[in-house]
Amino acid sequence: MGYFRDSPEELPVYVGTNEAKKNCIIVQNGDNVFAAVRLFLMKKLKEVTDKKKTSLLKNIDEKLTEAARELGYSLEQKTKKMKQRDKKVVTKTFHGAGLVVPVDKNDVGYRELPETDGNVLLV
Repeated sequence: MGYFRDSPEELPVYVGTNEAKKNCIIVQNGDNVFAAVRLFLMKKLKEVTDKKKTSLLKNIDEKLTEAARELGYSLEQKTKKMKQRDKKVVTKTFHGAGLVVPVDKNDVGYRELPETDGNVLLV
């Protein structure tokens, strides 16, 4: 679980998770840690069969939800801001998050690659 950024200079776009053993796909889990942890709790609640553990997880969920509301954080998995970002994706990537390239007033985009031309040719 971690913050996903399109550019190091920008604020994080969302909190993403992936399961390396399963695949390399990054799954969007809200735009803050409260939403991501709540989604994780909901997933665990579906898996747990022990009543004691279920009760504990529900209690944590209630406290987390209350704290998020008091602090003004959204608990949605996909916020409006995230949906807007998805519309700006210019190409899909192997991890599924896509690539967003900033454009100027002439609708021309440019984004530096963190690799040299020689390394790109080797790929």
